[in-house]
Amino acid sequence: MTKTNLPSWKALFLLVLGVYFYMPLYAQEQPGLSEIRLDTIVRAGGLQVPWDLEWIGDERILFTEIGGRIALLDLRSGAVKEVYRVDDLAREGQAGLMGMALHPDFSKQPLVFIAYTYFGNSEDEVFVRLEALRFDEKAGKLRKAYLVADELPGEIINIGGRVFTSPDGKVFLTVGERAIGELAQDVGTVNGKILRYNLDGSIPEDNPFPGSPVWALGFRNPQGLAWVDGKIFGTEHGTFTNDELNLLSAGGNYGWPEIAGFCDSTEMAACAEKGYRDPLLTWTPTVAPCGLAYYPHDRFPAWQNALLMATLKDNRLYALRLDETKSRVVASQGYLHKVAGRIRDVLVAPDGRVFICNSNDDYLGEKRPTGDQIIELVAGAGVAEAVEDTTAHRNNELVQTLQLDSTELEVRIIAQDQRLPWEMAWPGDGWLWFSERGGAIKKMQMETGEIKQIYQVEGVYESKDNSGMHGMALHPDFPAEPYIYVHYTLSLSES
Repeated sequence: MTKTNLPSWKALFLLVLGVYFYMPLYAQEQPGLSEIRLDTIVRAGGLQVPWDLEWIGDERILFTEIGGRIALLDLRSGAVKEVYRVDDLAREGQAGLMGMALHPDFSKQPLVFIAYTYFGNSEDEVFVRLEALRFDEKAGKLRKAYLVADELPGEIINIGGRVFTSPDGKVFLTVGERAIGELAQDVGTVNGKILRYNLDGSIPEDNPFPGSPVWALGFRNPQGLAWVDGKIFGTEHGTFTNDELNLLSAGGNYGWPEIAGFCDSTEMAACAEKGYRDPLLTWTPTVAPCGLAYYPHDRFPAWQNALLMATLKDNRLYALRLDETKSRVVASQGYLHKVAGRIRDVLVAPDGRVFICNSNDDYLGEKRPTGDQIIELVAGAGVAEAVEDTTAHRNNELVQTLQLDSTELEVRIIAQDQRLPWEMAWPGDGWLWFSERGGAIKKMQMETGEIKQIYQVEGVYESKDNSGMHGMALHPDFPAEPYIYVHYTLSLSES
């Protein structure tokens, strides 16, 4: 749970107490999930940020890469063949070719729905497009079919981009809030929402907001969707806390940016007033949850009736076991920690085989000589790494906490209207030194508020994905040793 105006000392104190008193609950082993041992088989390598995996039958996997390529992997031969390339692509930061989904009746209607970013009149104007392609089996190619949705406001960060089709003939698209949190609560915008269309691009009559594709709202950066017996589950990226797994519903408001995590504080009147929905699970520290798939098979018996969730930051595949009603998570376990790196998507084949893809070549990853890969998971002698389970609290079963009496704090604004200050240092000379993301190094007199710019780092590459000048540190003997160390971005990788 995060509340934007909760004093930091109080949040920290409650967090420490929660961990200390309830660690026995967290450490309970979940029977069955911990018994799985996994080995990995690389099915394709040398890829560049594969984003979405789809099974099209006949031992073939269709996948997207963020740079605009759609390719077909033949599992029998290992051959990878390009079948389409997006020619109108905005590729920077998180932007590019993202999610993909097949028509619910793909064998009779071989349509493929894709989401990607493109530039408007300038490279400062980014849009998201949801497009349908038709698969020509004889030629082994995808060809343009029609647009489902166009000119959706985009960005190079917090884009969303997951595409999902439901058995009842609808196509869903997750759209991030573009790092503008208030958009997520504005029903008049598509940002921070999950959108729902008919397969032909028209608006379903039973959407919760008449004439609008908005199906659910209040999200920061949702990047995973899964269908489970008529229910839809979704994953969402938090900031530095409270990544979420949500059980989604039409018209549901999931709180961002007013609420992140659970509404489990008496101070959060907004939850009741605005009807915010609680998540099923949260993760702090964050794990960067991404692709999501339901596992109904017996090839891995312990995974039956579990959601499989890929994570980027945490480098794990999670199994999240559901209860009999498929509405609560009763156990969780993480696997493959740092084996594959940043896991972007997970695919469950019709026969129960499981495939993942990694994205170590993206701008937040560490490139590997092998490039990115598509990997099959098989039962073997590998070690399934246990993770602490916080199911009791994460399922919003309230537990006792100790809360201190209120404390009077004085807040004094000593500077304002600065441009993205990033790092501060205090050398003890009465001046507070700080950096700004655009490359400025400044110092401020604490008593008077006087600010002086000391230096401007040239060549800093700054964009809305947090690129720019980041860390700054003073020499330990500053100012006798007048050295300042800075870390900044020169350019973004295009891979």
